[in-house]
Amino acid sequence: MKEKLKFILSITAIMGFIIFQYGNRTTVADGGLDLLKLASVLQGENILLNEWSVNAREHLVKLKTQQEIEVYAEDLRQKFPEWKWTVTSTRQKWEVTAVSPAHETLQLLATHTNQKADAYIVYRVNGTAWNRDVESFSQMANLKLD
Repeated sequence: MKEKLKFILSITAIMGFIIFQYGNRTTVADGGLDLLKLASVLQGENILLNEWSVNAREHLVKLKTQQEIEVYAEDLRQKFPEWKWTVTSTRQKWEVTAVSPAHETLQLLATHTNQKADAYIVYRVNGTAWNRDVESFSQMANLKLD
């Protein structure tokens, strides 16, 4: 009886581990421009886009120190020299904000801690109409960020 209980518990543990591993998988985008796909579907259904916005955030886990974060910010500044850049620093955080001529916003946020740095990059863009100019701009921006 004791051996049968051990066997059943072992099988249950193995099955639980398999289910846990299967459910713990993340979904990765296929690299396409989902915004353009979404807009084309809506236009195909004759749905008028009066206003739209996109917000994206990424945790910058590879940046370990404040110096690495500042170098990353400088690389972005070099990539987008026509944007207006501002730097804000307090005891709790360090923030770089950039605004493009097309009113896109890019924020690099880092917290000041005694351990490794913790940083995020946040991208925001919005508009009031969807047209060919927005589509071509979105494609160009995607290529520039890659």
